Amino acid sequence: MKNFFYPIFLLVLLGSIFLSSSSSLAQVGIPQVGDSIALTVYPNQPGPNQRFEVQAESFSVNLDTIKITWVVNGKVVASGVGVKSITATTGALGTNTSVLMSAATPVGDISKTISIQSASIHLSWEGITYVPSFYKGMPLPVSEGAVKITAFPDITKGGVKISDSTLVYTWKVNGNVISDASGYGKSSFTYVYPKISRPATIEVSATPSDQAIAAVASVTISPNDPKIVIYEENPILGLLTNRAIGPSFLLTDEESRFVGVPYFFSAKKRSDPLMSYQWRVGGNAVLGSMDDPSAIVLRPEKGVSGNAEVSLEASQTNKILQGARTIFTIAFGPQRN
Repeated sequence: MKNFFYPIFLLVLLGSIFLSSSSSLAQVGIPQVGDSIALTVYPNQPGPNQRFEVQAESFSVNLDTIKITWVVNGKVVASGVGVKSITATTGALGTNTSVLMSAATPVGDISKTISIQSASIHLSWEGITYVPSFYKGMPLPVSEGAVKITAFPDITKGGVKISDSTLVYTWKVNGNVISDASGYGKSSFTYVYPKISRPATIEVSATPSDQAIAAVASVTISPNDPKIVIYEENPILGLLTNRAIGPSFLLTDEESRFVGVPYFFSAKKRSDPLMSYQWRVGGNAVLGSMDDPSAIVLRPEKGVSGNAEVSLEASQTNKILQGARTIFTIAFGPQRN
């Protein structure tokens, strides 16, 4: 069995919000036809340097029959009859992108403007599960276990970055707002997977108190399976973590000590009272070491050769879905070529 390694993920997800929306008529006394034209941005919260589309819609004006002109940051980018949408690109982080739509309707010229300010959120997450100190990867979440997600917003106003602690956060799981986890300064959220676990989509929005700017990010996190890995423990060198045992091991010393190390259980440590270990040799249940039930000492019988299957089952007694099993074969005595 080979050692496994999971890299640490840093998820970068981006978002923004419209700073303003306005409409106007060129003629005095004309009803506010501009209010009947709506501008919609796709995606609704584009990030820095990201392509986006703006669409004009109306239930009272036939946009297919009138001339529409689009201006982005003071430059005409499209004009013509029935031009109901454009694509453009946002600016760098913290900059505004202004989009102006003007239309010549039978009752007068109208215009509508929106302003988009780019903002971003970086999301990082890790499972609240046990991993040994020598493991260089990230703790992974499991069924009935928890995962902690932390948001790192990058929102500027007037060229100054707004402090993360002064933002209002709204957390959602699979589209549902988690009210208890949302609020002022709540930049992190802990989600606990149920017994029947499926991938969870976690979304967060961050905005200052005036709600003039916002950033949104989401990530889908799947529960993993706990693992149990066996290592040999050398009386001088200690636990030989550079090589996991399996699928076979030649027992050449008078005795060898093996230790089962759990990964991704909700327990806080290997010797946690909630952890249970069951060893079997040749199909027969055997007790682990007196000082450590996750360890076992195997001694070959003199003058006897052969092989036997060794297995270890690890489980967490208060989490019925958190369990793992591993098997290897030991060979002992003189071996035939």
